[in-house]
Amino acid sequence: MTTAIEPTRSLHPIERKLSGLRIRIRLYVLIQSLGLAIIWLGVTFWTMLALDYLPVLLCANELPQAMRALLLLFVSVGLISILYRWLLRRMFVPLPDRSMALLVERRFSDFQDSLLTAVELATTGWPESQQKQMITESKKHAAQRLSGVPLRRVFNMRPLFCNLIFTTTLVTTFLSFGYFQKNAWTLAVRRLYLISEEPWPRRTSIRVADFTDNRHKVARGSNFTVRVFADAEKYVPDYCTIHYRTEEGDRGKVRMLKRGRAPREGQQAFVYDGVPFKAMLSTVHFDVQGFDQRLRHLTVEVVNSPSLTDVSLDCTFPSYLVDEELGTFLPRTERLTPGTRLPFGTQVQLHAHSDKPLRRIQILDLKTEEIQDVQIADIDGASHECDLSLPSLREDVALALTLHDVDGVSNARPFRIAIAVVPDSPPQIDVAPLGIGSAITPQAQLPFRGTIVDDNRLRRAWFELLVHPPVTDPATDPPTALHTTAWITSPAEDQQATLDLRTQQRHQTDPLELNPGDRIILTIKASDYFDLGTSPNIGEGSPYELDVVTPARLLAILETREIGLRRRLEQILEELQLVRNSVIRVRTSDESSANDTSDQSTTDEEATAQGAFPARESDLRLLRIQRAIQDIRRSQSELRGVALAFEDIRLELINNRVDSVKRIDRLQEEIALPLERIVDSHFPSLQQTLQQLEMHVAEMQRRHQLSDQAVEQINRILAALEDILKHILRIETYNELLDIVRSILEDQEQLNNDTRQQQEEQVIDLLE
Repeated sequence: MTTAIEPTRSLHPIERKLSGLRIRIRLYVLIQSLGLAIIWLGVTFWTMLALDYLPVLLCANELPQAMRALLLLFVSVGLISILYRWLLRRMFVPLPDRSMALLVERRFSDFQDSLLTAVELATTGWPESQQKQMITESKKHAAQRLSGVPLRRVFNMRPLFCNLIFTTTLVTTFLSFGYFQKNAWTLAVRRLYLISEEPWPRRTSIRVADFTDNRHKVARGSNFTVRVFADAEKYVPDYCTIHYRTEEGDRGKVRMLKRGRAPREGQQAFVYDGVPFKAMLSTVHFDVQGFDQRLRHLTVEVVNSPSLTDVSLDCTFPSYLVDEELGTFLPRTERLTPGTRLPFGTQVQLHAHSDKPLRRIQILDLKTEEIQDVQIADIDGASHECDLSLPSLREDVALALTLHDVDGVSNARPFRIAIAVVPDSPPQIDVAPLGIGSAITPQAQLPFRGTIVDDNRLRRAWFELLVHPPVTDPATDPPTALHTTAWITSPAEDQQATLDLRTQQRHQTDPLELNPGDRIILTIKASDYFDLGTSPNIGEGSPYELDVVTPARLLAILETREIGLRRRLEQILEELQLVRNSVIRVRTSDESSANDTSDQSTTDEEATAQGAFPARESDLRLLRIQRAIQDIRRSQSELRGVALAFEDIRLELINNRVDSVKRIDRLQEEIALPLERIVDSHFPSLQQTLQQLEMHVAEMQRRHQLSDQAVEQINRILAALEDILKHILRIETYNELLDIVRSILEDQEQLNNDTRQQQEEQVIDLLE
């Protein structure tokens, strides 16, 4: 039976050698892995720098931030892989002495397994049958051989040297780049490893105007001008290029040309206003490139322009219009329409609602061309509601409102506000005297009738009389007197009032003095409640000039008018006689044509030639009937005028308080009323008969019957008119007698005056 011998513990020289080999192996792994990591970082740095900066040299843009972040992620993954594969997995692998001994014996064959045997004997035991001498000899032989072995020959140093050379080169270039190009090195580190958005410096420096955060908003359908400014202290390109794409998918590029031959204020301007920035309907994204600089991700966003959807007017009307009892012109709100009209002096508060929040409103007065900016006061500085106060309306309002919303967009066409101011017109007077001519007596009453209306409310109306006495001395102007008398108005439009001159002459205060020979200018005036001017609005009617005469003179004037009317009536009577004769000829033309036909004997040719005679007679009869109808209508109109003229004479007699009641009644009962009855009853039936005669002119029997009827009606009218003429002649005879008596009385008065004057002259002569 054999027993194991305890392991030998006297291998310290071998252990120290193997431990040194183990440390060298780990150091080799560390240097090699770190070199590979540095090489990876160096190569990727220069590669990423080239990818980021070379496009700039080619007048393109740097790598976008996302691409640089992706490359940085790739570099990080590669570095972690290198450290894991070449450092972590190899650095912490167990390296026992047996493995070290085996590595040495494979590299150096002189050991003949003595080193491996010695290491194994140091860790394991041998059977007792083995001899101690052999063990001792193996240890000594391994220790002697190991002491003379150069451990560096265990390693292949060429890859390590290449690694170090490559690493040193990359580190040197990196540090040199940082030393000689510190700004570029710092920017490269920030861009590649900190993913900064700071761009590489360019030879050209350009900027786009009117863009905030690379965005600009415009109104839909409007035009936009892209304006680019290049720094004149740097290289100024010949042109700039716009690379655009629309939301519809259209893409393209256009050139921007210089504006001006030379830079101004250190900047060179480039402009472009063509497609796709003309009449824009959708958003456009674009880049601007100027030589080696490219501005990216610019957007012109199309938005709806602001507009006013509802405009109302809070109206406070002036006091001259307000009537609280009737509830008219109380404060109210009205919608603004194209034809808005408001009274003069109205206070207006304009309230508007917009479809977008507004920041300010620019108001242009189209009349004065003054511009006013109104800021919208709200919590966030914008609101859909806005209120504007307009001054008291004294003239038409014409404003143009330019709306500026929160997007910085304004309406292409200003919103126009037009308010027509309705001025307060003076009262309109349309009255006429009733039964008053150009001459009146001092005791006359002057009735007037017509309309006195105002566009709002009538305050009062009055008569204004200006009395001019007769001119006795042409060298001096006679004094005039002005008198006013109230007109009592009624709520209705039709007004009626009478000015009694006799009553005016009896007034205790400021009596009216009228004498024959005076001239009166009578004017009817009215005023309203207008109080915004220096004086109320006063309307004037047409002035009437009236001559003050004696009752005898007035009668003479009226008698002269009666004579003229009587002559006109005689003329109408003669015209009616002619009409009667024309109608009679229509009846007798049949008999004369029958007699002419029976007395003549003609041949066939002559009969044919005379065949047109009945047709000519028929046309002639029709023409006579039509002319008779026209004459009857004219006579009716003229006769109505004569009747009204006689009625006016009667009213003038009444209003001037002259003549007797008998004469007034005779004018009405014997002349005016009979004439009206003839006009209203006889003439319509006569016209109807003549119209039937015109319709049945071709029927002989019916024509004869209607002709006889028309002649009979005309005869009745003639008889009535002749009877009226007899009454007129009788009145004229009476008037002539009155004229004779009046003349005798005037001659007698004149004789008395002359006698009195002679007696006064004789008394004066005796006294002298």
